[in-house]
Amino acid sequence: MPTPPYNPVLRNKYSNAALSKLADDYIAAMLAFSPQAGTYLGLHEYDGVAPDRSARRIALHVKTSHKLLERADKLMVDKSLDADEQLDVAMLRLSLQAELQRVEELRLFNRQPIIYNEYLEIGHYILQDYKPVAERVASLIEHERAFPTLIAAAQANLDAQLPRAWLEQGLIFYRGQLDFLSDQLVEMVRGVADAKQFATFKPVNAAAVKAVGEFISWLEGKLATAAPEFALGREAFERMVKYNEGVDLSLDELIAAGEADLKRNEDTLRAIAAQIDPKKTAEQLLIEQSANHSTADSLIPDTAARLERIRQFILDHDIITIPNGEHCKVIETPPYMRYSFAFMYTPGPFEQQKVDSYYFVTPVEKDWSEAQKEEWLRYLDNYSMEDVSIHEAYPGHYVQFMHANLIDSQPLRKVMGSYAFIEGWAHYCEQMMLEQGYAGGDPHLRMAQLRQALVRDCRYVVAMKMHGQGMSVDEATQFLMKHAFMDELPARTEARRGTFDFLYFGYTLGKLLILKLRRDLMAEQGAEFDLKQFHDKLLSYGSPQVPLVRRMLLADADASGVL
Repeated sequence: MPTPPYNPVLRNKYSNAALSKLADDYIAAMLAFSPQAGTYLGLHEYDGVAPDRSARRIALHVKTSHKLLERADKLMVDKSLDADEQLDVAMLRLSLQAELQRVEELRLFNRQPIIYNEYLEIGHYILQDYKPVAERVASLIEHERAFPTLIAAAQANLDAQLPRAWLEQGLIFYRGQLDFLSDQLVEMVRGVADAKQFATFKPVNAAAVKAVGEFISWLEGKLATAAPEFALGREAFERMVKYNEGVDLSLDELIAAGEADLKRNEDTLRAIAAQIDPKKTAEQLLIEQSANHSTADSLIPDTAARLERIRQFILDHDIITIPNGEHCKVIETPPYMRYSFAFMYTPGPFEQQKVDSYYFVTPVEKDWSEAQKEEWLRYLDNYSMEDVSIHEAYPGHYVQFMHANLIDSQPLRKVMGSYAFIEGWAHYCEQMMLEQGYAGGDPHLRMAQLRQALVRDCRYVVAMKMHGQGMSVDEATQFLMKHAFMDELPARTEARRGTFDFLYFGYTLGKLLILKLRRDLMAEQGAEFDLKQFHDKLLSYGSPQVPLVRRMLLADADASGVL
């Protein structure tokens, strides 16, 4: 399918004409290279349009990105830009630098098998009810029709020798994708398509299943010659933090900040545990409090009631504006998306139809044993679900999503975003809500929050040490077991994630950046500081790199460091 024409809702209208043209050209280039992003943004003219990942198209993308970056560099020194325009140029420039590093320096299209998996994601065509189901299934079929071509491009692009950690993780992803295509997707389409459309779907799906199966065999054949090294290297990692998050610090400075937060949280957790019961360890108390959980039948209604309590506390204490008076909907995670225990699913910022946001909570499976059900419910204990619900819904991701939708100045801000801002905001909210007195200072909830903070601290530290200081996966696993109260299997899973999910340090980095910004603003404003105004203003910019927001909120943003 050809690339759709540029949608008028994407037109940027800055006072500076050169910036307006650059913003439009950037968005057009991004959507031309990654049309599936259009669907996620709510631009449904891109439904069914699969990306071209041939070496020729990737080379064109690099050339286009360099030209856009040259234009952004020129605008960076344009003294006529106002503060908001300077913010957007800086965001755009960082976005281009990050993308060029990803493709040119890190060569991810040549070295990381996992990167192609995102182009095979098609379940959203069924999940979201944004247009008649027959049209959505037709788009799904067109997208899936391109799977063999996409996989052929992946095989042509990938190096003869690949990092073992990335190769093994890729195999996990593609085996899961094969199971989904072979089983769950077939049942999903069968349940919504008419006989004629299902008959069209079947051979297309069969070809996709065949292509993915052959790709798995091809990747398995590379295991014998896989390279042991996966690390990006110190300098590349520092540049990645700078380009993605706007933080220009040395690796040693970054690690020191993470280790300091880890120690603070560890010491606080053990101190709270001693207050609860000095005869028991923090580990013992965490295990004990996991017995306080919902039943299989009450998990969803309990979570819905919990959200209402959290929401009301926010309103009563004037913590942040909740736009439009909306209430988050809690439902069971669809079977094909049960790769996580709880998460938000929101429509794109340009969605024209009224499409609901959902807080998915994964229930126990009916065919599980009683022991398995109890283990899952203990994992979703009431204190943990309280913390997760703050992160995912109020005032975390869901509230941030609603604020982002209020941005009506420039479409560019709805297209770009910082991982550390998005995840850092939600992680910051977990701590901030307890600081504001939610749950009356319940020490058990504070322990649950701190345990999650320790997991994020460990991700931060091991990502930086694995990629910049030679830490092995085994050493990272032991680090997580020691500092995040994890058993070996989940600790190893977290450690392996850090080998390929380079930005998963963003939860802690973003939280630390926001906390430092808040402290600096409080020092600058004194008695005039208002927490709600700070939160509303912070989210009014979308999700830019936090150091860029410092320049918007502080009179002297350079008076002290970002961390």
